[in-house]
Amino acid sequence: MIRLCADTNKPMADGYVFYNSSENGMDTYPEKNSEITLLCTYIQTGFLSGDSDDTNYVNNMCANQIFGLAPYQSWKAIKLNIPKVTHKCALRLLDVFDWGTKRLDNRDDEWEMFFDPSSGWFCVGDPDFKGTINVNFIENAIATLNSQGEIKALWIKPVFRDDISLTI
Repeated sequence: MIRLCADTNKPMADGYVFYNSSENGMDTYPEKNSEITLLCTYIQTGFLSGDSDDTNYVNNMCANQIFGLAPYQSWKAIKLNIPKVTHKCALRLLDVFDWGTKRLDNRDDEWEMFFDPSSGWFCVGDPDFKGTINVNFIENAIATLNSQGEIKALWIKPVFRDDISLTI
């Protein structure tokens, strides 16, 4: 399994996540490059390897964006309890990876996607966050990690573009 941690010595990534209805997907503004991506269903979290524009390697192996396909028609509308942020800092890979996309786990089934229309929060993964470390690593995104550092869920409160009204 891929393990991550809250790196309290580094700041959270700049920007915010938005949902673009014309593309049925999430993206991060401003646009960024990521050499490593972790795939969770069709949502990807991008990480800098330290080999590109980060000349001082300050953000080596840290998350810098979220993007990917997330058709709102597949979201399950439920009341979500939002996790309390335990760390507001960088989300860092504990291991060094080569460039490319990595799956978060070896599951055959896709992670479920949930949306709470009353709060505006989206969750992909397990919405039960008991016993987790909750890392706010981008302005409107939280990663819930279990005690081994594995991602249980990504929580996103996307900014909606294209003036969409979701019918879930």
